[in-house]
Amino acid sequence: MMNEVVKFALLGLGVGALYAFASQGLIVVFRGTGVLNFSLGATAIAGVYLQWELQYQHGLPFLVAAAFGVALSALLGALTHWVIMRPLQRKRASTLVQVLATLGVLILVQAGVVIRYGSQAHQVESWLPTDRITLWGDVGITVDRLILLAIGCVSAGLLWLLYRSSQFGLATEAVSESERSAAAVGVSPNYVAVINWALGSAIACVAGILVVPIITLQVTSMTALVLAAL
Repeated sequence: MMNEVVKFALLGLGVGALYAFASQGLIVVFRGTGVLNFSLGATAIAGVYLQWELQYQHGLPFLVAAAFGVALSALLGALTHWVIMRPLQRKRASTLVQVLATLGVLILVQAGVVIRYGSQAHQVESWLPTDRITLWGDVGITVDRLILLAIGCVSAGLLWLLYRSSQFGLATEAVSESERSAAAVGVSPNYVAVINWALGSAIACVAGILVVPIITLQVTSMTALVLAAL
């Protein structure tokens, strides 16, 4: 019985690490703007599908295709703030209105992805090694799960250092405390917000690219990932 529990715990390491990774994208956006970004899954899946198209339909190397996908998600995240959230904040819209606006972005981007790629699921081959390591008896784990766990831990550490030790991290902290006071000392709340929205969306896209070999590539897969991350 204990072996069965350990087996399922080890199987959950990979997806669990990616849930944590995706939640880091949510936290980055919330920390910079105070908005819970429900559109994160849609902006991420757009980048994941672009990576899949460039790699499997146009023959680009994985890393090059992934770079384009992450850049698209980051751009969509930045545009979401600049085009939608920034005008709402200027009009002093409530936090609830801003959250509802992110749901509108979720529906819009998700519909665009369905129009472009369809809604059918695609099985994606893992870029990471999938060799099995036996720990004891019949209890083992594949290498990709360990790598995903390491990626989640390393990204958490890097984000902690970024927001604790860098000028940008201090600026984000200042904006989250008081946008007016931060602006008075030369910190641009809009600049900080755009970077955080782009960074959060990029992180979610990386999580999506890494997780789709496990959960299959489908439009609604990242929405479920973000719900788990919440």
